[in-house]
Amino acid sequence: MSHTKQKKANELQLQARAKHRKEFMANIKKFLTHIGHPTLLELLTKTELESIYQVRVHKLKVLAASGEPFPKGMLENIESDLRLFLEHQSFKDPISGNDIPMHIMICEGISFIFSISSKRVDGFVNAKLIKEKLEKYHLNSDFFKSYLSQENMLKNIVSSFYTKLDKQLIWMEHVRSLDAQCTGLNNQIICHYLPCESKPIHLEGGNRPAYRFCWTFADRGREWIDIKPSELGLSLNNDAAMPVYIQNHAFARLVERVGLSDDLMHFWLFLSLTDIKAIKGDKDQHYLIEYRIQDQKVGYFVASIYNGMLIVRTFLFLIYNGTPEGKRLEELSGLQKTDTQYLALTSLSDFLCSDLFENEKLQQLFIAAGCESLLNLYKTKDYFSDRIPQSKAHYIQRYIELGNRALQ
Repeated sequence: MSHTKQKKANELQLQARAKHRKEFMANIKKFLTHIGHPTLLELLTKTELESIYQVRVHKLKVLAASGEPFPKGMLENIESDLRLFLEHQSFKDPISGNDIPMHIMICEGISFIFSISSKRVDGFVNAKLIKEKLEKYHLNSDFFKSYLSQENMLKNIVSSFYTKLDKQLIWMEHVRSLDAQCTGLNNQIICHYLPCESKPIHLEGGNRPAYRFCWTFADRGREWIDIKPSELGLSLNNDAAMPVYIQNHAFARLVERVGLSDDLMHFWLFLSLTDIKAIKGDKDQHYLIEYRIQDQKVGYFVASIYNGMLIVRTFLFLIYNGTPEGKRLEELSGLQKTDTQYLALTSLSDFLCSDLFENEKLQQLFIAAGCESLLNLYKTKDYFSDRIPQSKAHYIQRYIELGNRALQ
């Protein structure tokens, strides 16, 4: 490179550094304003401010874990979602009560806390005064622990967007380490990609692949989630926890009968099986495990014990034959399986994308059958709001009335 070009490159580098330093200091001031100490920077000399910049926490980078190749485009999408969350989410300071933007906290906020926490009381001018003002913001403070908890929550949320319990598991770990030049801390989110563990399970009806139930957590990785017989209401001498396997048939029926995106359905599956509510099924050794969305029951997983494992075999929507609510609905209205199929009442979207619960008589019928949870989800308008609602309440009411049943 010629001397002129080198000089120009050096000038551009200095300009870029000056711009970055200015933005960095502006964000530190915003951070200090949010925690109620906007004038603290004025207590630091230029040399002290420069030392904070020199050992700063660098801008966030998102990287794939070594030896864990991601499908094309997935890592880029994960990074985009994570940055979007950080840009639009805030952290509630438990001390000042103010909201601190996450994208400032994860870089400039932590840089300032790290730097001040590492200084001795006599390490710089006004050190004692600054440390006194920030005594509740050190690295072992409730403030910092609360922040790390929210940071982990965001990593878990974004990971869950890409976790599919019948395909892959995604989890993230945050690595802050001294950079190669010893001028600051690398700020890296390492993304891990793990294929789901599967095995063929032979039950009546032949072999079906099943996937071992687990979940992933930020900075901890994969954790197997097992279920004890006592959680199913069984009293056995041996209450050792059993591994849980979910057959692909159950995943297929979940898609068909709930119809939300995989990430949402699998997240609610995780919550339902870790806070299990189960009853005995119609068949011997069959158990009905509640599947809940926002703590509202929408159906049951049918499970059975086989060779020391709990096998989740299929999913039944709340009003299906074989569920307590389905039996009660049939007693009240006469609706059987063929009727609900004819009336298109076979999935969650059939209920939430219609005017069924705008009809007082139908509303009372489904409440009496034990389906008030579907009404509660309908009221939230959180799901299927992008679909055009179908008007079929009057037709269904008429259909039941012609059978001389509950709505006459």
